[in-house]
Amino acid sequence: MKWLDSIHDMSFGRKLSLSILGTSAAAVVIITLLILIFTLITERREIQDELKVMARMVGDNSSAALVFGDHLAARETLFALKARESVEMACLYIVEGEQTRLFADYYRLNRQCPEQVETSPSYTGLVVTVPIELRGNVIGYLQLQENYQALWDVSLLYTLAISLSLLIALILAWVLSIQFKSWLSAPVIDLTQTANRIAETGDYSLRVTDYGDDEVGQLIRRFNEMLMRIEAQNDELLESRNHLEERVADRTARIAQAMHQLEDAQKQLIQTEKLAALGSLVAGVAHEINTPVGVGMTASSSLNDLSRDVQEKLQAGTLTKGAFEDYLRDALEASDIILKNLGRAAELVRSFKQVAIDQSGLERRKIGFADYIQSVLTSLHPALRKGGHAVEIDCDEELCIDTYPGALSQILTNLVMNSITHGYDEGQQGHIRIRVLQEGADIRLIYLDDGKGMSAEYLAHAFEPFVTSRRGQGGSGLGLHIVHNIVTQTLNGRISLISTPGKGVRFEILMPVELVDTARKQMLG
Repeated sequence: MKWLDSIHDMSFGRKLSLSILGTSAAAVVIITLLILIFTLITERREIQDELKVMARMVGDNSSAALVFGDHLAARETLFALKARESVEMACLYIVEGEQTRLFADYYRLNRQCPEQVETSPSYTGLVVTVPIELRGNVIGYLQLQENYQALWDVSLLYTLAISLSLLIALILAWVLSIQFKSWLSAPVIDLTQTANRIAETGDYSLRVTDYGDDEVGQLIRRFNEMLMRIEAQNDELLESRNHLEERVADRTARIAQAMHQLEDAQKQLIQTEKLAALGSLVAGVAHEINTPVGVGMTASSSLNDLSRDVQEKLQAGTLTKGAFEDYLRDALEASDIILKNLGRAAELVRSFKQVAIDQSGLERRKIGFADYIQSVLTSLHPALRKGGHAVEIDCDEELCIDTYPGALSQILTNLVMNSITHGYDEGQQGHIRIRVLQEGADIRLIYLDDGKGMSAEYLAHAFEPFVTSRRGQGGSGLGLHIVHNIVTQTLNGRISLISTPGKGVRFEILMPVELVDTARKQMLG
C-alpha cells in the first residue's frame, strides 16, 4: 500500500510523533466511547425511574375517577401531563371483571392507545405500565410512554464535552510528541548527518556529540571509536605512502623495506574487514547452539529445584532414603543431559569454521537422522517419563540428510507433545513409534501413536489454526498448524494425517533428502 510505503519513508522523528499521537488517540477514543455508553445507560435508567414515579402519582390521582366512572376528571388528570413535553402518550384503563377497557387517554402527534393493556407491571424501555389499587384491589392500569428527546439531549451534551476533551488531549499529545521527538531523535539525526558527511567527504576526523549513557549514547561512542581506529589506520597508510615515495626517490635499495610496510598496512585492512564480519559470525553461533544450551538450562533449572527440595527436607528432618535415591537418580539424569548438551554446544563451536552462514541467518547442514531424532527425544524425556510413555525409533543409523535441523526438531517436538497432551488420558501409558524410510531422493517419516485418535469432524480441520480438542484447558490449537507450515514451506515437503477414534494417529511426512534452492526462497519469502 502506498500509505504504508510513505510511513516507512518517514523520518525517525515523524514516526515517533505519529506513534505517540496514534496511541493517544486510540486510548482517548476508547475511553470516550466507554464513558458515552455508560452515560447513556445511566441517563436512560434515571429517565425510566422518573417516569415510573410519575406513573404511580398520576395513577393514584386517577383512582377516584375510575371508582366513580368520571371520564372527564380522568382526562383532566391525564391532561396535566402536557406540562411534561417528553410524555407522548398516557392511557388509563379500568378493570371490569377479568378484562380491561380503555377509560381515558392523552397523546401527542396522533398517537393512539391500545384497547387492552398487559395487566402485569411493565417497565420496558421508556414505556411504563403500573397498576392502580384501592384498598388492596386493582381497579385499573396506567400506561405512560415517553420519547427519547431528553436522552438525545443529554447524549449530545456529553458528546460535545467529550469531543472537546478529545481535542484537548490530542493537542496535548501533539505538544508532548514534539518535545519527545527533540529528545529522542536529536542523537539519531546527528549520527545520520555525521555518517553522511563522512561518506561524502571521507573525513574520518569528524565525531558525533555524546548524548548520554543510554543505548543510543553507547552506539555513538562505539561509532566514534570506530572512526578513531579508521583515522589512525589512514594516517598510518598515508605515512607509509610518504615514506615509500621518499625512499623510492632517494634510494632504490629501500624499495623492499617500503613494500614490507605496505604489506603490513594491507594486513591491518584485511583484519579490519574480518572484524566487521564478527557480528554475522556471532549470530550464526548463537542460532546453532541455542537448542543444546536451552536444554541444558532447562535441565539445570530442574536440578536446582530438586536440590532445593532435598535441602528443605533435610533441614526439616523428613528426608527419606527413597526420596534421596530418587533425587540422586534425577540429579544424575539432569547432569547427563547438561553434560551432553554442553558437549554438543562445544562441538558446534569447534566445527563452526566449516559451516557456511546463509543470507537468511538460518543454518542448513547434513545431519545423521537417527542421532538427531534421539537427541530431540532426550530433551523430551521428562515429559515422556512423567506419563510413562515409550518411544520406538526405526531409522537407518547411516541415513544422512541435508536439511534444517531446527525445523525437524520443532516438528518432532510438536508431534510428541501433541500425543502426550491430546492422545492419552491421565495415567494412561502410550506407545509412540517413529519410522524413517528413504524412497529415492525423498525421505518418508511416519509418526504413529496408539492414543485416543481423532473424530472425523476434528480430522477435517486438524491443520487449521486454533483447532483444538482441549479448548480452555491450555490447548492453543496451533501445534499441527505450525507443523504443516514447516513441512510445506521450510522443508518443501508434504504431510498427511490418518486417524480413527480409539486407534491413535498416523502422520506421514514426505520431504527431500537434500533441499533445493526453492525451499530457501520460500523461507525467505
